[in-house]
Amino acid sequence: MTSPPLCPRHRGHHPKSHFAMLYLLQGDSIRIIQFPPSVNEDFESLAIRPGWPKGISKRTWVDGEVLEIKLRGSPWRGMSTADNVHGRDLMCSVFSFLWERGWELLASPCHTVHQFSNDSLVFRKMEWEVPVGSSARTPSATGATGKEMMLAGRGRSSSGNSGFGGEGNSSGIISPQSQQRPHSQQEECKTSTLPPMDFMALSMPPADRLRVHGGGPEVIAEIQLLLQKFEYLKPKDSGKREATSWEFRMKGYPWAALMGKKPQKLRMFILGLVETMDRLGWTNYATIKQRETGDQPKPDTWYFRRPKGWSTDGEDGEAIFETGG
Repeated sequence: MTSPPLCPRHRGHHPKSHFAMLYLLQGDSIRIIQFPPSVNEDFESLAIRPGWPKGISKRTWVDGEVLEIKLRGSPWRGMSTADNVHGRDLMCSVFSFLWERGWELLASPCHTVHQFSNDSLVFRKMEWEVPVGSSARTPSATGATGKEMMLAGRGRSSSGNSGFGGEGNSSGIISPQSQQRPHSQQEECKTSTLPPMDFMALSMPPADRLRVHGGGPEVIAEIQLLLQKFEYLKPKDSGKREATSWEFRMKGYPWAALMGKKPQKLRMFILGLVETMDRLGWTNYATIKQRETGDQPKPDTWYFRRPKGWSTDGEDGEAIFETGG
């Protein structure tokens, strides 16, 4: 874990970090720990309902300090294809909701050897503290420029652990504002607004499937070309829709490859996948073990983020941003 950056506009002022946790359990529940009341109150309506059409069964407090939300259906157990797919939609919705509230995923540690356990997700929110006697001004909490969004989405390391060989770092992005107000000596500068982001996911349900959750037709088309390049698809196979995702059935069982040339080919494909996603503006956010089964001990879902308004419609295909400013 890297140290958080100093406030870009406050020389000598230090950030204060708040931490909270979310984890998945029992095939149908979410527990959230140490988030503020405003997040707890809005979690069902703004985080769960947009991504999980079946809704919730009940809310309970465990030991008076941990909020448990039990869902209808089985998003983590994958009893049906629809539940499996919507479980990924749900996590994209959760990540988006928390990001908008200033909470960025810091890590997804696997801290148990139980084969049916899922990863815990640790989030951080940063606030800036202005020392007493300071005459500093407050950075904006309203938005980010296109350049800052590019730095947030592509130029900085992403959060969470990479299940494909590497650890990610996270950084809070603070956006300057043209109209800034004076800051009183005793007042704290509390700015943790992150630039607006979209989220999507790739999942590997059985050993021969690759599902695309979100991202749009361009991502599906580019992944199809990559699969064909590595001969993981039949020439005329374009995949099919599964609930809200797009599913490709791969030749052989690449996710189960253990020895010989197959693992080498798979790793080259993963590199190509990273390059493809990066070219389309998507950067790693987290890889987590989401499906609660005993036959899948490693991460099965790969989440990405991209600044809202990102496109490649500029000259020579460079990335441009539609920030509305």
